[in-house]
Amino acid sequence: MARLSVTTAIGTGFGLVARYPVSVALWGVAYFVLSFAPVLAMWMSAGPEFLEFFRSVSEASESGAAAEPDVEAFTALNAELTLWQPLTWLTSLGAHGVLFAAVFRAALEPRNRGFAYLRLGKDELWQALLYLCLGVFAVALVIVAMLLGGAGVLIGAAMPSPAKGWVIALAVVAVVLALIWVMVRFSQAAPMTFAEKRFRLFESWALTKGHSWRLFGLALLLCLVVLAIEALIVGLAAAVMFGVGGVTRFDHDAIEAFFSQPIDVWMAVLAPWLIGVGLTCAVLTGALTAILLAPWASAYRQLVPNAQTSEI
Repeated sequence: MARLSVTTAIGTGFGLVARYPVSVALWGVAYFVLSFAPVLAMWMSAGPEFLEFFRSVSEASESGAAAEPDVEAFTALNAELTLWQPLTWLTSLGAHGVLFAAVFRAALEPRNRGFAYLRLGKDELWQALLYLCLGVFAVALVIVAMLLGGAGVLIGAAMPSPAKGWVIALAVVAVVLALIWVMVRFSQAAPMTFAEKRFRLFESWALTKGHSWRLFGLALLLCLVVLAIEALIVGLAAAVMFGVGGVTRFDHDAIEAFFSQPIDVWMAVLAPWLIGVGLTCAVLTGALTAILLAPWASAYRQLVPNAQTSEI
């Protein structure tokens, strides 16, 4: 049986960030463009009308006016947003496929670089399809887990008081652990799909047999790493905000006065900041995705050391 090293796997994502910082940044930018550009276009189209509608309702409420909100206008705006939803959903799905394939390509096919490991092809299509299937599967799994947990809670509630709390707690813990175990067993579906150039889902169950504990340890370490990174980012962001703006810039009256101006005025002021924040988030998205996904590609390489992948 192949030996899985958690320490080797956990460092793979950081290695990608260190070796290919420009590529990692471009992954995040590509994801941002594919995923959020349609959303921004949607809100640029209908957002000002929505804001004006809710502002008129708020002003009418504050003045004590008895005028009814314009239901027809709200319905028309909501219908306009609804028309955008299929496009935003498809682009989000495609963005995940492109991003996942780029990370796996860099980890499993390091010489197949091209333009920052980014492509639009079958690999991306398989990753998008797998992402969709895993999402549906995860929702179904959570529903089953909630039903089982609910049944355990009901059984525990019917028991005598001393044992009631223990039974309920054990039922919840057992369901959560079972859910994590199933997710771990399917954790190799994405790298398998990329490496073998075909859809792989249930094949991950066989591949991960006998390695569940190590894969669980890898998932736990990744969660801790992400929590630490997010805490650092939030701390730095708070320091920058208060360092640049000062505490007095964030009082309620100043914020209310700012947003009471015409929409085009405060949107023009905020636009450069929003663009800067968006690009920063895009770069961080690329790095965090590499840190989270690459270890699973490393795990696949360790579990299937003779796997044939393209090195073009």
